[in-house]
Amino acid sequence: DGRFVVFSTTGVSRLPNEAQGDVWISDFANGRKTTPLLNSSFHEGNTAFSPDGKWIAFTSNESGRSELYLQAFEAASPPRVVGERILVARAGVLAVRWRRDGKEIFYLGFEGRVNAVPVKLSGKPEFGSPAPLFTISTDARAGIHALVGFDVSADGQRFVIPVVTTGEAPTLVVVQDWEAMLP
Repeated sequence: DGRFVVFSTTGVSRLPNEAQGDVWISDFANGRKTTPLLNSSFHEGNTAFSPDGKWIAFTSNESGRSELYLQAFEAASPPRVVGERILVARAGVLAVRWRRDGKEIFYLGFEGRVNAVPVKLSGKPEFGSPAPLFTISTDARAGIHALVGFDVSADGQRFVIPVVTTGEAPTLVVVQDWEAMLP
């Protein structure tokens, strides 16, 4: 609804020497007050609100690797996550997106594969098994300059993925005796 903006304070959970990141939230209905939302000794990030705004999906490395979790979100003052932290996927997760109707969560894994997880959000959320959809090529992953990684259409049928295209084959030019060319 545009009321909240969530962001990570630092880093990539995959790098062991990286500072551990936390997730903060700015409440635009409350004077843009910024407070910690997920704040622990672990790296948390890659947040995505469910379409109904009642849940937040995020990654955490509390198990030793980056995994996908879901937790209830309460738009109180200050906003906070409440209740059980539910494990959704264990495979090593880089980026997270929701289908607009909330019936699927898509995630990009460390190996470059985009997976879909069926979701039922009534009461306690229920999840199906992650299903691999496709793998993003190494060249395309090189074009991902942010952890956003990809985006998905409202119906979950089309994906936007950055791609690196090569205009020319790389060439190597060697200039010998270049000092003789100086004036």
